[in-house]
Amino acid sequence: MQTRRPTSPTHSTNRGPAPVAGTREQIPPVDVDQAVLPLHLSTFNRLGWEQAVDLVRGCLDVPRWWTDLVLARPYLDYESLLEAARDAAYPFTPAELEAAVDHHLRQRLAVDDQPLDDIRSPASFQARQGAWTDLNDQYLRRFGRAFIVRAAGRSTAEIITILAGRLGNDLETEDRVVATQLRQIALLDLTAKIKE
Repeated sequence: MQTRRPTSPTHSTNRGPAPVAGTREQIPPVDVDQAVLPLHLSTFNRLGWEQAVDLVRGCLDVPRWWTDLVLARPYLDYESLLEAARDAAYPFTPAELEAAVDHHLRQRLAVDDQPLDDIRSPASFQARQGAWTDLNDQYLRRFGRAFIVRAAGRSTAEIITILAGRLGNDLETEDRVVATQLRQIALLDLTAKIKE
């Protein structure tokens, strides 16, 4: 759960090429179609407005988030990009959260929604699948939306435990948890698209 409220950086509304760090000189934009993902940070800094937006919007489709991220270019180092991604558009409005959840679920439709790693035997598989289905149904009834968690690096058992624990949250707490999970997922997606 996020406990700090970051300050919003001051941005120019100029949507042209990004200035060279430490100068007023403009660097020519680069065409993302000619680049292969992941992009180097310096390439991301040089993308035109629409290409940069298209690249990061897929990570988290919250307009305030991707606008802040793209306008803050050029990033002097990779950690500055990651910090901006963690802090942009904090906190989400209820409408932004709902839109981000919908976007995330649409992106993941092609992916099996049950965490089935870590399965060692058919009996274990059936037990975990049953627990997952039951808890997921309870979550859907309680909060009116699908369960979202950053699954990367977590086992099936961990995810089921997290799901069971989050059923005890009230709606306001769960909204904050979901926003944090979406930010973590977006950060993972961003680091897959842009490298140091």
